[in-house]
Amino acid sequence: EFMSYHYERSYSERIETAEKEIKTLSKELSRDEKQVKRLEKKIERIDKKIAGATDALKIQELEAEMVTLSSDKQRLIETLPQLRSRLELLKGDVNNLKNQSLTIQSAIISL
Repeated sequence: EFMSYHYERSYSERIETAEKEIKTLSKELSRDEKQVKRLEKKIERIDKKIAGATDALKIQELEAEMVTLSSDKQRLIETLPQLRSRLELLKGDVNNLKNQSLTIQSAIISL
């Protein structure tokens, strides 16, 4: 019974830790995806302002702002696949840990 409790506790803690990380990464991924969409809308609005602008200095300022926003957007987009990959790996880890825990518990019970 002690072994059963020990293994159950050990796996529960590892699963809990991984699930917390999944929750954190999910929030981060969602936040970054929303930020990309916000940046796309800002870029679109600036592009419209440029199309309607006649003052060369104003156009330059808007273009500079667009370059900055585009750079920010690209930097975020480049991090998304890594976040998604890490999230999927953690979900797989949780499933593996749950299966291992069940297997060990069954083996202990059968002793």
